[in-house]
Amino acid sequence: MDDKITKDPAFLDLLGQGQPLQAQKYLVDTYQLGVVDASLRVRAMQSISHTTLKGRFYRACLRIGQIMGLALFALSIYCFLHLGEVNKVTENIQTWPRVTADQWQRQGDQIVFLYQVASEEYQTEQARRPALNVATGLAEMAGQPLVLAYQADQPSVAYLYASNNLYTSTMLLLITGLLLLAMCQFFLWRHRCKHRRP
Repeated sequence: MDDKITKDPAFLDLLGQGQPLQAQKYLVDTYQLGVVDASLRVRAMQSISHTTLKGRFYRACLRIGQIMGLALFALSIYCFLHLGEVNKVTENIQTWPRVTADQWQRQGDQIVFLYQVASEEYQTEQARRPALNVATGLAEMAGQPLVLAYQADQPSVAYLYASNNLYTSTMLLLITGLLLLAMCQFFLWRHRCKHRRP
């Protein structure tokens, strides 16, 4: 009898429409149940339905968190790969003196950097490529200044330099992604253990 009631389409339809009193009346008329018994069955079914919806929503949120964690992880790996390319524009750039770019902007296919060396203003341009787009985008996102490496004997020759700050920001992005992924995985596992049928 219990199994028949819980699978009765008309009863489930009334509950789905938010009509508990009609569902109760339906049980009394169809299965000759007492009013109290019918009321208890309606409440039990409402509780099961609410728990199921709540569980689905919780799992959906955790799945979204996992996707976000994976996305952050993939983005950080992508940034690491391209940051390594930034400093390969010329040999010995690691030994060049560095200066912070006062201003920079994208102009068509070029990125223009303005900087000062010994109180004298300079301007340099570099062609836009994925590595530079990643470095400038990461600096914008983290709110960090861009660093240029310039030739000591010819300060007008300068290139964007991927400083430690950019690598630190990328590492934080990686750690955040992994933590988010691990937390969501843990809570999903705990939820499954909690609702596992004996």
